[in-house]
Amino acid sequence: MSVYETYSEKQKAQRRKANRKWAAANKDYITPWRKANSRRSYRKHAVKILALAKANYNEVGRSKVLFKKYGVTEKQYAELFNKQNGACAICATAPNWKRLAVDHNHDTGHVRGLLCAKCNRGIGLFSDDRTLLDRAIRYLNTDSKKRIVPRKDTTICDKMSGRQSQL
Repeated sequence: MSVYETYSEKQKAQRRKANRKWAAANKDYITPWRKANSRRSYRKHAVKILALAKANYNEVGRSKVLFKKYGVTEKQYAELFNKQNGACAICATAPNWKRLAVDHNHDTGHVRGLLCAKCNRGIGLFSDDRTLLDRAIRYLNTDSKKRIVPRKDTTICDKMSGRQSQL
């Protein structure tokens, strides 16, 4: 048995002991709570309970995550959202069903703005590296005639049908 397992078992035993002690001191609270929250009651109202829990998590959980990860309150998020006219800072499209992601500098932690999922993923895939982004821009701007593999006159579909393209 490793040291970690021994420590873990000790913690579990201490937690069980503390739980039993609390339950013994709070029987007047536990009994009515168990009656009100029995499995039968849960089954009867499961959809309603889960919907309330999800709605609560979406609002409360989102606020906690925003503050914990980025140091941004819900009010600051709303101000930034309004400052960007409710659209992505890069492509200027409004989100359809998902909230805009908080974009931040991974080295300093400073918030740069709000981005749609595609733009946020794109910057992330380039590892926030400006030189890589510049190379990608140069690559997109190069003339297609200078590319290594020239385009052929006939496509696979044309060959299969026996036609020649008019290019």
